[in-house]
This record gives sequence, structure tokens and C-alpha cells, in this order.
Amino acid sequence: MLTFRLKKLGCSIVRAFLLCFWPPYNKRIPVPLVPTIKLVPDLALVTLAEEIAKSAIPEGSRKINGKYIQSHLLSRLEAVHVKLEEQIKDVDVAQSKEVHLFWTGMAESVQVMGTFDGWSQGEHLSPEYTGSFTNFSTTLMLRPGRYEIKFLVDGEWHLSPEYPTIGEELMENNLLIVE
Repeated sequence: MLTFRLKKLGCSIVRAFLLCFWPPYNKRIPVPLVPTIKLVPDLALVTLAEEIAKSAIPEGSRKINGKYIQSHLLSRLEAVHVKLEEQIKDVDVAQSKEVHLFWTGMAESVQVMGTFDGWSQGEHLSPEYTGSFTNFSTTLMLRPGRYEIKFLVDGEWHLSPEYPTIGEELMENNLLIVE
């Protein structure tokens, strides 16, 4: 991700783009500052920069092939933005894995809490009654990594003997490793 700041609030995205991707233009403009704009270099943006460089736009011109540079760039950047958001979603889904968690014991309700959501809401486990004990289970979609978890069983915090532990005393939690 390339980050740079524009000198004035009113500075156009065209100028920002050209500063970033077209070196000859960069030499003509003072160093930018103030609001931060982030651009992700993408094949489409590089192609666009090359197209601008090849079109031999006269200095001070505001058009490429009869279309204002700003509207030309904005339409291309919007298309790239949509494409990148779709790719990010695909990557997130591809990297996440199903992780099955369970708790076995006598209880009415079990919830798992942990670093997987910042200890905020947790996930309720569904009960399956099997005689004297109840098996509680749930499936989480998690990215590979290490997570600390703890079970809230009928309103009280419990560690599961089925998972390794980390920490000490009040800060002791179960450790969940997703590979």
C-alpha cells in the first residue's frame, strides 16, 4: 500500500495518482502533505499509468482522449476498488478454517469466549443429550493462529481438560491452535 499526503485539501486524485505512478510528473509538483490517501498498486493502475505516460499529454492538459483525466482515473480506480474488495473477501474465506469446539459435562448452557472475537460476544454451544452427560459443540470459522479460549458454563468460567492451557491462576486459559 502506498501512502502519501496531499498539500491541499482540494488537490485532485489525478495529481496524487500521477505523483505516485508517473515519475516525470513527480518532478514538476512540490512534495505533498495533509490528508492521507492510500492507493494499492494494481496491474490496472500500473497499466493506466503507462497509458498516461504513452499518450504524450501536453503539460497543463486536463484531458486524455477527450475525457477529463480526473473522471478517467476515478472510473478506473472505482473499478479497481471493487475488484480488490472482492479479492480480499475471497482471501478471508479461503484462509478461514472450520474449527469444532466441544464441552462435555453436566450443564444447562455453555458458551465459549476468547481472543477470536476480542472476548466480546463468544459463541453458544449446542447441546446433545447423551444420558448422564451433555455434549455441547459449535463450529467457528477461524484463520490460522493461536487463540486463548475459556468456557462459560452456567455463568461460571471453566477450563476444559481437552485443550492445553496457557497463563497462570486468574489469567489461565485454554489454548486453541488453528493450523
